Order: sequence, then C-alpha cells, then structure tokens
Amino acid sequence: MDCNAAEPYVSTLYDGEEVPQEAVRHIMACDVCHTRLEDYARITSGMRMLAAQGEGAKNPSVSIGSLPARYTWFIALGKSVRVPRLLIAALCAVLAVVTMGWMRTVAQGRLVTTFWCEMKMPSGQGGGSRLEVGQPDRGYSFSGYEGYGYKLEALSISENAVRLRIRIKHFTRFIDSDAVREEVEKVAPQEITYIPGQQISVPIENGGNALLIGSVRHDPEFPEPEPKPAASLLPGPDEIDINAPVFIRDGKELLAFTSSGSRFRCDEISPCGFALYIPGEGQFFFSPQQLEDGVQGIAFMSQIGFQEEGHFYSLFAGTPIFGGEQPRKVWVAHDKAYLPSQHQRGSGKSADNLTSLGQGGYSRSEFQKNQREDTK
Repeated sequence: MDCNAAEPYVSTLYDGEEVPQEAVRHIMACDVCHTRLEDYARITSGMRMLAAQGEGAKNPSVSIGSLPARYTWFIALGKSVRVPRLLIAALCAVLAVVTMGWMRTVAQGRLVTTFWCEMKMPSGQGGGSRLEVGQPDRGYSFSGYEGYGYKLEALSISENAVRLRIRIKHFTRFIDSDAVREEVEKVAPQEITYIPGQQISVPIENGGNALLIGSVRHDPEFPEPEPKPAASLLPGPDEIDINAPVFIRDGKELLAFTSSGSRFRCDEISPCGFALYIPGEGQFFFSPQQLEDGVQGIAFMSQIGFQEEGHFYSLFAGTPIFGGEQPRKVWVAHDKAYLPSQHQRGSGKSADNLTSLGQGGYSRSEFQKNQREDTK
C-alpha cells in the first residue's frame, strides 16, 4: 500500500475506528503518513488548550469523561479491543503501587478525629460522608424526577458524642447540582447531638425521614502538598520514566506486570531505553532512538503500542513514560532468546523464571547475531 491509498485511513485510525491491517502497517512505517497522524494529535491538543483557557474561569476542573473519544485511537491502533478484567485488576495494582509512597507519608502524620456516617433516604437512596469539624459535606441523588439533597456539618466530635448541624430537602422534580445546593442552604438547620453507633431518624423538609448511623474514628491527617506545576512532574525531553508497567498482547493476554520502576536520562551517543524481560517470551527493549533490529511503535503519555509478527502489544505504565511532544515514535526490539542468566553478571538460572525491568543500552543476544550472519 502506498501513501495515496493509506491517506484516507489516517483520520480513521486517529478516531479509533476499524482500519485494514495493511494500512496500519504502512502508517506506522511511513514517515509522511506518521507525521499526518501526529498532526491530528497536535491540532486536537491545540483546540483543547484553547477551549480550556476559555472555560477555565467557569470550570477549572476537567473530568476524564469529557475528553474526546478520538483519544482512544491509541489503545486500539485500528482494532476494537475489549479491556479484560485481568487488565483492569493489573491497572488497579499499578495505581496501588504508585500511591504506596504517599500512603506511607500519610500514615506517619498525626491523627485527626473524624465522624464517618451513612445517610439513607426513604426511597432507599443514600451515601456516606466523612466529616471533620469545620469541613461540611454536601450531596444529592436523584432517581427519575425524585431526589434528595443534604448538607452535614460537624460542630464538635468526641468519642461519646458528635454535635451535628443537618439540612435535608426532598425534591419532586429534577434540578441541577447548583440549584440543589442553593435550595438546601435555604433549609432551616437541625442541630442534634448524636451518640456514635446509634441509628436515628432525621426529618426531611417536604416530607419523610432519613436514617443516620455513624462512628468516630481517628484517621491520619492528609499532608498539605507543596504546589507544583503539573509539567514539573513529567519526564523531560531526554528522560524516561517507567513505573509499574503492565504488558498486554492482542488486548486480552496479560504477559507481565511488575511493581518496579525507574527514571533516568538518555544521551545522544549510545542506545538508551528500558528492558522488560518476560519468562518464555524473552526481552523487549523500548527506546526513543531508532534501533536496527526494532519495530516502530507509538508512545502517548503512559502508553506504548506496537505490532510484531501479527500481534498487537500494549504497554501501560503508572505515569507518563517519555517527555517531549506526544504522541511520539518509539522502537521496540524483541530478543526471544534472551536469558538473564546468560547476560547479567551474577544472575543464576532462577532469574530466568522471574519477570524483570531494567534500564540501559541494547545489545543483541548471540542467537540474534548468528541469525543475522546466516541471512547474509
């Protein structure tokens, strides 16, 4: 397939729709077509930044669900993929590993007395709240046109009693969250002394009663983070940050998950990247520099995708992997004959049965070298 035939599929691939495999291979290998694909990403990013500047004053936060659906093209690269439950579990493990250090910091902080409670409405709707003195909690829920809104405040918290100020209102028509907040503020507050562990009934404005039950706990105080620009947390243009990667084949087969990570800087002289060894599969070496024995793939923030011998591989990490412009090209060399016991000094045979993640340069195994000599 040439560029003229592949050009109509570039935008289709970017939108995450079905694309012939021949077109995918051409676009990934052709500099001209690959540049067109990157241009789509740059244009979309620019439009989103302009939109964000205009909306920033009204709504400073952006939800994941508001991102354009076309950003999902990277996951599939022209092929619809159902994410397996095994992958979801692995990605949850990535999140757990990434936040583990933060949780240790929290656990070492001082304890704060809190009130945890659950409010259940007459319709069966309800939700939980965590209260500290001086930090009210608001919530609302609707089922069809009927719903409830509330505001809970803890005036004082002790082991034996919690002084609460409560506002609850029943709505018979659907209104948005801002309107619910305004209406709830108009409700006359009820101040009650609650005994932890008891279930009590709380009157609701416009009819009915809510059930409240809760307990007093002593939680670690959340440390106040030092403000930093988001860009400062990303790797630099010449840096690689690989953190707790999950490696998937054909969208369904989990090849590897490792909780380790590394961040390092590359130079322009020697091949630089990171290696993922998988028992039975060999070693995969990922590099932003072109590799003689590598296949070309695409990296976008915390994801890498590439094709090899009819299989599509996806690598997901807990943090962005490469710095600089996104998406960007990446090369992957697969050494099927690689064994740690034969290449790593001090590694025994037991290392051949363990998944490992490492950094450094890439060198072909003796098997690959001989194979190249035989084909000459």
